[in-house]
Parts: sequence; C-alpha cells; structure tokens
Amino acid sequence: MFVSEGWMSEPQEGRLPEIPPSQDPNRREVLFITGFEPRTGLTRGVILEMIRDQDEMLRELRPFEPPGVDESEVKSPLLDAFVQGLFAG
Repeated sequence: MFVSEGWMSEPQEGRLPEIPPSQDPNRREVLFITGFEPRTGLTRGVILEMIRDQDEMLRELRPFEPPGVDESEVKSPLLDAFVQGLFAG
C-alpha cells in the first residue's frame, strides 16, 4: 500500500490549467491510496477529496472520481518505485 496527499487541478473546458495545482485557486486537496498485489501484478487505487473546515481541520473524506479517469488503469509511479526497491532489497 502507498498513501500520499496532494493537490489536483481539474480540466476547464477540456483543458488543464496552465499553472501548477499549488497555484490553482480551484485546486482540490486529495488523498491517494494505492495498493499492489504481487501475485497478480494488479494495482488498485482510490482518490479521496479532503474536506477541511474554516480552521483547516480535516472534517471529511469524500470519494472523488475525476472525469476521464478509469479506475482499472491505476498508475502510481511512487508505488512502482517502492515495490521495485522492496524486491531489489
């Protein structure tokens, strides 16, 4: 399993913003959870939107499915690097 937090920008009118998510005023704070099953080589993942209150305290995790993302094609470079390092050790 690999868990990471980040920001995500969404396409507007079919185009990605020209600025990084850290500077996008419409960014979403998300939690990525990915898992790898060594016996089958299958990688699965879920994206959860992190909802914070006015004091920046985390209050809710909501399932988040960005448009155009197919859950059956989960790619996680960080998880891949972790698994390769684990098997190399």
